[in-house]
Amino acid sequence: MGQIIRQHEIKNYGGKLSDMPITLPYGDTYFAEDKGVLYKYNNFAIPIAINGNSPLDFSQSVTDYSFFEDGEIVDQLAYAKNSLGTRWLPGTMGGTYYPQGIYTWDGALWNSDRNAIADALNRTGSGTAWAWFVDNQYTEASPLVIASGATAVLTNNSNTVDSTQWKPANKLPFNYLNSKLESFALGAKFNIEIRFKAKSSDVNGKFNIFLDIGTGAVPLIANQKTEIFAFGANAQQFFTMELNYFAGVNLMANGGLIYIESTLGIMSIYNIDYLVTLDHTPF
Repeated sequence: MGQIIRQHEIKNYGGKLSDMPITLPYGDTYFAEDKGVLYKYNNFAIPIAINGNSPLDFSQSVTDYSFFEDGEIVDQLAYAKNSLGTRWLPGTMGGTYYPQGIYTWDGALWNSDRNAIADALNRTGSGTAWAWFVDNQYTEASPLVIASGATAVLTNNSNTVDSTQWKPANKLPFNYLNSKLESFALGAKFNIEIRFKAKSSDVNGKFNIFLDIGTGAVPLIANQKTEIFAFGANAQQFFTMELNYFAGVNLMANGGLIYIESTLGIMSIYNIDYLVTLDHTPF
């Protein structure tokens, strides 16, 4: 006589979403009373939301996870991870279910194929990159003038751009149309080297330079430093300043503006250029 296999007796549970078991036998259910959502455990022993218009994002119940971006950039890489090992994508992406792992956006969907990931890594680069932006709007004859005690955005019209060492799949780090520093991905880290010539009307002229990643109405200073004029009033001086920054949620949402605050003396700025280096590419 063949072996008799006893069928699992399906059980139903309920409680808070935060108390939902990570795994249960196939067919068991759990009703999240505080969310009004019913979950059924699949053949991988993972809970699946089976009521409502779209699957519930597990990020509502666990804290160890990484968001997929919206897939706006081809070859963008993302890592799906949380304590459940898998997660739902937001409803705006169709509520598709993805196992834990690395994915790349191919223009239509997130792809976990190893060859596609390898190709994306090759195109986007996992190391460093740089791009150079040269302004021709401000010259010695027609400089950017900032009154003593005033603050102004340091613009760069990017008349000349060298992006030969910047991966084509990645958004350039500076947008001359709005004078903002931008990032191709959350978690990337950059360094910007700001170079210009300047004069001050005060023999002890000085200024502050800072990166603002706030909203304008609510500034958020990411990095700043103070510089001084050492050669006397109205004497030309070369300045080279570096500001390190990373792409957190504020920079991704707002971009970053470089400001000059002339704290002593009337400043005249010209021959501006930016060298932006990518120090870290996120997973």
